[in-house]
Amino acid sequence: MSIAGDAVSAGYASAAASIISAYQTQQALLAQQIPNNAYPVTAKDNQAPPKDIRAFTRTVAGAATSLQAANQIGTVTRDKSQVSVTAALLPGTKVNYFQFNTATNGNLAIGVASNKGVQVQVLKKDGTVLANSNATPGTSAYNNYKNAVSGQLGLAAGSYYLKVTRTPGTLNSVSADYLIKLSQGAYYTQDYTTTQTPAPKVNYNQASTNDAAAVLLNAANVFSNSSTTGSSSLNSTLNITA
Repeated sequence: MSIAGDAVSAGYASAAASIISAYQTQQALLAQQIPNNAYPVTAKDNQAPPKDIRAFTRTVAGAATSLQAANQIGTVTRDKSQVSVTAALLPGTKVNYFQFNTATNGNLAIGVASNKGVQVQVLKKDGTVLANSNATPGTSAYNNYKNAVSGQLGLAAGSYYLKVTRTPGTLNSVSADYLIKLSQGAYYTQDYTTTQTPAPKVNYNQASTNDAAAVLLNAANVFSNSSTTGSSSLNSTLNITA
């Protein structure tokens, strides 16, 4: 590989490591069961995680470009069900909406990985912004997103939306592949994954780490592998080869 190629791989390896580090921090906070949670832990949260996970998959056709047409991705239930979506903002597509439910009151945890910059917002049922990954620091939307990343965004049971766009400065001609995971509690026993078609060009399970996009998406796959044990904690590490 050329010196320039080595530099690119190193850069994406660093970005991938940052994603994993952020997710590990999130899971560590959940494991510590911080006493200031909006929804305090229960005896059930201290139980050992289950050994097996029931996995469910479905596909949806194309991007939903309005709140009313949002693709439904499942229901998050505390210590029971996690929902994930694998999708892409294809060239020319500016926005993608997804709808999810929370069956229980609890602290929402969000994990996001992408090969390009994406902006993720959590919306109320009426479209009001609750959390925004690209909001101005210090605003409630910014603080709420930071809380979600650390697993501490308190949400009541109800209906919510995800709004995914490119970050400012990212060209609409560039395809932005991404993975988003949502959960509540210390673990889950059911994993619901929705894949948007046309599917992202990068194979999340078998992509070469020499591919710039694959480095970040393999990082996302690392924390998705926790489903094999039933625990929401991350014990794997990412091995990147040139």
